[in-house]
Amino acid sequence: LDLNGNEVLDDNGNRTYVNALPYAKTNATINFKNGSSTTGNNVAAKATAENVYIDDGVASTAKDLAVTALGAATLINADIDFAVLDSTAKVNVEKGAEIKAVAGSADLKAKSLMDITVGASTAPIRLKGYDKAKLPAASTVIVDSDNLAQVTVDGKVSATKDINISAESNSSIDANTSSSTIRDDTPLTGALNLVKGTNTAKVDITSADKIKADENFNINSKSVNSLVSNAAASSSKGAMVTTVNLVDYNSNSKITINNELESGKDLNIKAENTFADNSIVTGSKDGSSKLMSKATNAVLDGFQGTITNIKGLLGLSGEDTRADFFKMLDKASVGASVSFAKESNYANI
Repeated sequence: LDLNGNEVLDDNGNRTYVNALPYAKTNATINFKNGSSTTGNNVAAKATAENVYIDDGVASTAKDLAVTALGAATLINADIDFAVLDSTAKVNVEKGAEIKAVAGSADLKAKSLMDITVGASTAPIRLKGYDKAKLPAASTVIVDSDNLAQVTVDGKVSATKDINISAESNSSIDANTSSSTIRDDTPLTGALNLVKGTNTAKVDITSADKIKADENFNINSKSVNSLVSNAAASSSKGAMVTTVNLVDYNSNSKITINNELESGKDLNIKAENTFADNSIVTGSKDGSSKLMSKATNAVLDGFQGTITNIKGLLGLSGEDTRADFFKMLDKASVGASVSFAKESNYANI
């Protein structure tokens, strides 16, 4: 499909295939509607969403789109890759809906998987098992990722054995930039990473009716994360080198219970939020330390307006944030390495 969602045909009317565009949404949702009744010996509802994007260095369509959106005045007038991805998995039991496991267990599960790789692979968890160790790194990488798994129970659920309610969100982001030059006439080289991501697992039990398991009652939310952001640049004979690495990441595992729960045996409630890796590495062997403060202040000034609306920066939403972006780069391109990480990681019951 083209950017407008229309099928692309060749001159003979046959389908053609282009490189995958790096923005996509996946959604898996199960709704038990108001007034519905679901009965079985065992009742199992599982929503699973999976969104995987791997840039192997040949997605020219993506790079052309990024260059068009950002313009020719970017810090690195060369290789640009970006990924804007959403993944959502939900199980909803609406008020007035009823689920009954009359001879066994009731299982309600939502699981969402997000796997983004742009550049060489260093992340320790790989959701799909691809071999990415030899992928080339781009000189500019922009990532915007939202991952959500949620189970909401606002109706009736009962089981003669166990009730298991779980939400699990897995997010792996691997963004690597690399830029170098050996030409004597190159005045500027650099590497730029912008990474924004959310990873949320939520269980909300808000039913006005008591929820009872005759045996065990298990409630779990689990957020699993791997975040790697590397930016490196080098040059020859004193060319100005700038590396900028900005990360805004929020991981949350949350369980909210606003009613009466009862189990005949054990009642287990667990919220987990774990990181397999959380590394942000920025390097420039030619950086000028006396200009570091100026560059850092410029990056912090432009950070909020740029990274909080990456879709606007890329021309994918109504708000245009390119002015903040270019202002930041103009003041930051002074031959320094700048890293900034804004992260929040919670597990709440």
